[in-house]
Amino acid sequence: MPDPLRPAADEKAELYTRDEPVTDEYRQAVAELEQHTNYERDGNYPSGAGGLGTAMMEKILARLDSPERRYYAVIIAGTKGKGSTAYLTASLLTAKNWTTGLFTSPHLDTVRERIKINGATVSPAKFAAAYRRVKNVVAAAERPTYFELLTAMALLIFAEAGVGLAVLEVGLGGRLDATNVAALSVLATAIMPVSLDHTEILGDTVEKIAAEKAGVLRERTLLVLAPQPPAARAVILQRAERLQCPVLEIGRDVLITRHGVRDGKQIYTLDFGKQELDREPRRAYENLPLGLAGAHQLDNAAAAFCLADSPAQMLELSQDKFLALAATVGQWRRMQAETEMMPAEIEWAWRDLVVPGRFETVAAAPHTIIDGAHNAASGWALAETLRETCAGYAPKIAVVGMSRDKKIAEFLRVVAPFFDYVFFTQSANGRAAAPEFLREEAVKLFPDRAERFRAGWTPVTATLAAQVLAGERGLVCVTGSFYLIGELRMLLLAEKFGAPAGRELTALRDEIRRAAE
Repeated sequence: MPDPLRPAADEKAELYTRDEPVTDEYRQAVAELEQHTNYERDGNYPSGAGGLGTAMMEKILARLDSPERRYYAVIIAGTKGKGSTAYLTASLLTAKNWTTGLFTSPHLDTVRERIKINGATVSPAKFAAAYRRVKNVVAAAERPTYFELLTAMALLIFAEAGVGLAVLEVGLGGRLDATNVAALSVLATAIMPVSLDHTEILGDTVEKIAAEKAGVLRERTLLVLAPQPPAARAVILQRAERLQCPVLEIGRDVLITRHGVRDGKQIYTLDFGKQELDREPRRAYENLPLGLAGAHQLDNAAAAFCLADSPAQMLELSQDKFLALAATVGQWRRMQAETEMMPAEIEWAWRDLVVPGRFETVAAAPHTIIDGAHNAASGWALAETLRETCAGYAPKIAVVGMSRDKKIAEFLRVVAPFFDYVFFTQSANGRAAAPEFLREEAVKLFPDRAERFRAGWTPVTATLAAQVLAGERGLVCVTGSFYLIGELRMLLLAEKFGAPAGRELTALRDEIRRAAE
């Protein structure tokens, strides 16, 4: 049955930013965007990576007078962790007084959240204007994809806003992704952990997928490399050597030590030893707080630090990279000193950082978390974080919805054991698996727990039923799909805002509670 509390896109947008009017022009832009091929939504990816490419992007950007040439960029690829790393990087660059653009995907609440400047979501008016500009240069016979249009819009918006450094999260793969346009002045690239995902497009082995991810590397440009499976690491480093890329490897050149959790923050030390860039050893950044939960976020933070520090790194590596910014050697040296990160800046940027949909707390009593884990690797990170931070809650209930094209059994194998109950549901996304199918997969894995696996609810009713069952001392975790948590996030937060949808949510929860008594 239809979800009584599933808001339309424009209603969610109005919840998201009250101070920005959601105009008819904006609604029209979103509606027209939705008419374009959207692989994220539909899952009808071309067969093999050869069906992707940057040719359409290059044409569109050339007709817009190449906005991507007007600022520097860092590009982040990988299977997991790239979104969090992008947010961490952008936050740190903003703290360092760079005018910073951030482009991420997918979105949870409104499509505009994919495009941010200094942490602020682009306004409906600017979004609509950028769409109109891009649309006007697309020939009638051309059919760019949803993601290509959004990427072009982001690159244009960044140029018009005077962004100095843009942080771009790769959408899919790397080599042929729309973000990987040739004319970008890339200061650094990062490749976060690589694992099997989108195998029908990127290849059926870790080596093939790593080769696609490594396609973002640029000649003699800094590579920040997160811990990798040995086979993936070998492929990436081989390409980096061919392109003469200096490499900063997390765990080798950059060490991060975790000291535990204090006041809900992870406490850590960043330690730089002798590096491949032939710099003097750097003093450690000690006992800093990180607002993001989960030990895996520390590797993301270390990579983000290296990326945000890339202006300083590249100043050391090549004066040519900054000739457009520094007219004299003296100015170049001053810039080198000014781009160094300071502990106070790191603490300010990361102490209270929230990455939407990444182990994000959206309600208390019961403690309710949403997390976009959707494959075995991210599921393992979620399970480890839950064991560390949520072991004391009882009962523990998961609300799970997943896409059909994910490795469902592998995800459930690592996540389901933590929970007392699992409620399976289905988002509105066209790729979503049926709840009954998800339950069948769980029962195959854990036949002795079949009565603890339940299916048949809509996302809202499943979450509210889970909250009722959990009670004030329990835990509810919504996970398995960004599309699922995207449908629920603003509704759950609306209770805090006092929005009408929040009051309706409270009333429906009370109704479910009375029915259960």
